[in-house]
Amino acid sequence: MESKRILNRIIFINIANTDYSSAEIAGNTCFVGTNNMGKTTLQRAILFFYSANTRGLGISGSQKSFEDYYFQYPNSYIIYEILTEEGMFHVMVYRHNKLLFRFVESPFNKDLYIVNNEAVLPKEVLTRFNEHKLYYSDQIETFERYRNIIYGADPDKRYKKFALIKGNSNYHNIPLAITSIFLSSEASIKAEFVKECIANSISTKHTNIELKTVERQLRQFTEKYQDIETFFRKENAQRGELIKDNFSQIKNLKTKQRALAAELGGAIKYATEQRDLLGLQVANFRQKAEALTKEFKWKENAFQEKKGEINQEIGAIKSRLKEADKKQKEYQGRGIEELIKKAEEKQQLLASLQARETEYSTLTAGFKDVEQQFRTLFDGLENEKKRISEYDYESGFIPGKKISGSEKQAG
Repeated sequence: MESKRILNRIIFINIANTDYSSAEIAGNTCFVGTNNMGKTTLQRAILFFYSANTRGLGISGSQKSFEDYYFQYPNSYIIYEILTEEGMFHVMVYRHNKLLFRFVESPFNKDLYIVNNEAVLPKEVLTRFNEHKLYYSDQIETFERYRNIIYGADPDKRYKKFALIKGNSNYHNIPLAITSIFLSSEASIKAEFVKECIANSISTKHTNIELKTVERQLRQFTEKYQDIETFFRKENAQRGELIKDNFSQIKNLKTKQRALAAELGGAIKYATEQRDLLGLQVANFRQKAEALTKEFKWKENAFQEKKGEINQEIGAIKSRLKEADKKQKEYQGRGIEELIKKAEEKQQLLASLQARETEYSTLTAGFKDVEQQFRTLFDGLENEKKRISEYDYESGFIPGKKISGSEKQAG
C-alpha cells in the first residue's frame, strides 16, 4: 500500500470571528475571495501546522499576535485532520495560558467538540473522548516537541503513528522551506524555486539565510523602533498615557462585554429552552384542563340528575313519614302499645302452648286403648240392642242368629 500522509482538513472552532468553519485542503487547493474573507487567516493556520512557530507567520507588530487573534476564548480550537494510509487522526490545538497540542487517534467528530451549537471546554472534550474510548496523547506543551512528533524525530514510540514522514534530527530545514514558500513576496512562485527550497532544506545541515526574510524582519524592526521613538517623545507622553489608560479601559470593557455576552447568551439559551419547555407544559396543562372541564360538566350533570332523584326520594320518604306519624297516632289511640306487648309475649305463649299440647298428648296416649275397648264393647251392645229390637216373637227368629239342627226339627 502506498504511504500517504497529508493534511486533509482544517477546522476552526471559535477562531477569530468564526464560530465554526471547515475546509478540505487535500491535494492542490486554491483560495479565492475578496478581502477580509479569511484567506490569510487560513493560510497562516496551515503554515503554523508545519512550522509551529508563531513568530514566522508574517504577522506584523501592529497586528494582534497569533495567540491573541486565533485563540480569544478558552473554547477556541484549531483542528488539523491528517489522512494516512491506515485511516485518519487529528491534532487538537487549544490555549491554556499558552498553546498546547493533543494528538487524537480518530477522524474529527464535530459532536465531540460542540454541544447545542456551543463549543465545550477542553476538559469536557477529553471526557467525551473517554466516553467514546478514543485514544489521545498526553498534553504537548512545547512547539519543539510537536515538531519532533509530526516530523518523526520524537524518541517516544507511541507517537510514531502520528509522524508525517520518517525523519531525523535534521528535519528543521523542512518547516523553514515551507515558511519561505508561504511568505514569498513573488506574485507567482515558480516550480524551480519550490524545488530549490525543498532540496536545499533536505541536503544541507545548516540554515540558509533568506535575504528577503531578513529584509522583512528589518522592516518590521524599523516600524517598531519608530513607534517606540514616537511614544517616548515629550509631546506624546501625556497622549500616550491617555491612550494607554483608554486602551486598558477598553480592554477591560471588552473583557466584561465578552463575559456579559457569554452570560447573556447562556441566559437567552436557558430562557429559550425554558420557554419551549413551559410551552409544552402549558399545552399539556391546557389539554388536562379541557379534559377536566368536560369531566366536571359531565359529573355536574350526573350530580344534578342524581340530586333530582334523591329529592324525589326524599319527598316520598317525607310523605311516608307523615303517613307513619298519622298511623302511629291512630295506633296509639287503639292501644297499640298493649298489642305490641302482647305481640312480644306471643313467642312465650306459643312455647307454653306447645308444652301443654305435648303434656296433653302424653296424658291421652295411655287412654286410647281403653277407649277403643270400651268403644268395641259399646258397639257390641248397640248391635245386641238392635237385634233384640228386631226379634220376631211369632217365629222366634232372631235376625243375625244362626239356627241349629234341633231347632229346625222342632219347628
